[in-house]
Amino acid sequence: MEGPLHGSTTDTRLTLTSLPPEILGEIFVQCSSQYPDSPLLLRQVSKSLQAIVHGTPRAWEHLTLHHRNSNDRTSNASSDKARMWFKHSGSCFVHVRVEIEQPSLSIPKLWNAGNACQGTASGPEAKDALTNALAAHVDRIRTLDVLAPSEPEARSLLDALYPSPSASPTFPETLIPATQSISIRISSTTPPNLRLSSLASPSPFPLLPALQSLKLTNHTISFMSAADGCDLGSLRELEIECPIRFQPIRVGEVMGILRRAGRLERLRVESRVVDDDNEAASPSQMTPFSANGVASPIGSAFPSRSSTPPPTPSPSSPSLDPEEDPTPTPTPSLVHLPHLTSLSLRTNAIPALLSHLLLPNLAELKLEDLNGKRRGASAETAGVLRQMLVRMELPNEYRVGKGLRRFEVVGVDVQVPTVPVAVLVPEQQGALAIGAEPGMGSTLRKEGDDATWAWCFKRMVSLEEIAVSKTDVAPVLEVLAPQASSPTSLPQSSQRGSPIEPRPSSPFRSPSSTAVDAQRSGDLDVVCPRLRRCTLSTSSPISPALVDRFAAQRPNVDLKVDVVQDPFFQSLKTGPVDFLSLYCDGPNAATRTAGVGETSGKGGAGTKPARRMGTRPAFGPWVVLA
Repeated sequence: MEGPLHGSTTDTRLTLTSLPPEILGEIFVQCSSQYPDSPLLLRQVSKSLQAIVHGTPRAWEHLTLHHRNSNDRTSNASSDKARMWFKHSGSCFVHVRVEIEQPSLSIPKLWNAGNACQGTASGPEAKDALTNALAAHVDRIRTLDVLAPSEPEARSLLDALYPSPSASPTFPETLIPATQSISIRISSTTPPNLRLSSLASPSPFPLLPALQSLKLTNHTISFMSAADGCDLGSLRELEIECPIRFQPIRVGEVMGILRRAGRLERLRVESRVVDDDNEAASPSQMTPFSANGVASPIGSAFPSRSSTPPPTPSPSSPSLDPEEDPTPTPTPSLVHLPHLTSLSLRTNAIPALLSHLLLPNLAELKLEDLNGKRRGASAETAGVLRQMLVRMELPNEYRVGKGLRRFEVVGVDVQVPTVPVAVLVPEQQGALAIGAEPGMGSTLRKEGDDATWAWCFKRMVSLEEIAVSKTDVAPVLEVLAPQASSPTSLPQSSQRGSPIEPRPSSPFRSPSSTAVDAQRSGDLDVVCPRLRRCTLSTSSPISPALVDRFAAQRPNVDLKVDVVQDPFFQSLKTGPVDFLSLYCDGPNAATRTAGVGETSGKGGAGTKPARRMGTRPAFGPWVVLA
């Protein structure tokens, strides 16, 4: 006889259909975020799942469309798909992705060489079945991602969806574009004769009052910097990417865009840059922005709402003393971006861009010089970095940050004096600029050269993370963990008196550095006292003693050092190096195996075996032009 525990009982196993509709709906929402077409598949499983999918508007928030041209049957299929998505998404906003697979036959009609774009939202070529379906719900498109083979294809789609700046701004409230993010990517494999970007004068950027993020890849930017350009007052994030084979962008074009984007918070530029001479001007031509991003021309070099002149910097405050900078350069017209907190530059002319920016609240900075091995590149980069740090500390009513928290430099040599400048007060640094005393070595240079980098690192009192790669990283360790100086290695003026101590009014002193100073032998200032992470990558050998000294002096810093084998050294054994495989982003890009000696940990050192390093995601091979 079977007991109650062994008898036939009801099957309580959990199945998909036994889940509550609310849980199933949330699962479908997560599926659609990874695979946008999942609602089409789920609705075909069963009628119950079809009812749940149709009753979950959030599962229809992601829409991917493939568009060819108005004469292709896929256009009607895409338009039907768009209408179904907007129908089932209810009142939710939709993230739209449009992939234009081939150049349409309407390009010659829409874009004429040397003339502005002739196609408008009312033109039959611009508004086919797909654009009609999208334009009817433009007030519900939250993000738009366009992948096109040519720039005219992408711009004609935007012109068909959104009104131009010349259109009347008094359109119905239900048709106000709700798009907050736009990404335009032009295929890098399109032949130049089909790209047509250099033959066309694009129309002005459409009117998008809610736009907060804009990313342009392989797309020109002249239409945004024109005198009749668009309103970018609400823009928060801007990314510009152009490969080497595309026409370089001008510094004036970038500055023209930034002057319209006063509320910008994140900026990333990856492109070849051509400097122009018409940007240099006096400080009185600077155009600062108010808190709401509206330009307010004033005649002062300091941004302030009041009409009173700004106070003169005190001796203890940062200044551009001619004695500190023996080779002053003309001050360019500054672009004031009070809300910018993150800046990433990957160009061949970093000084040309950085010298125009006034960034009082910058917290993250990345500088990657594609031509960083040119003669004088290190001194130029250090000079503009020093000027930028000084401008960050000038009186500014919009300043709320405490300085740089993360700094990354790639491809630029960091040069420092052999005698650690970090242990010297400014008067002694000036003595080093005059000449070296006996016992100090013969490789010292004037302060305007090597000592500028050390000066910049000392200025970054709030720095928490630093990363240096594609250069010799030993000087960075020398600055962050200087060797204790003997009495004979200091100027004679310091040998006659008591041991060197920092001045109470030194701007390099940080209240949080007291605990760190107690761990060191001496009462000297610590460079970057709040540093917590240091990541170094180089192909040059690093002295183990230097790493051990850093670990002993900075036990609270997480140090990671990657020594990558030099490709040129590898070519002596394995033959020529395929540099295209190192920098291309295609699916066939080869991964390279390099001998990596990695040192990591807080206050400890260890060696890890060689690991595989994948290629850096990029948009093509970079060629460094002198």
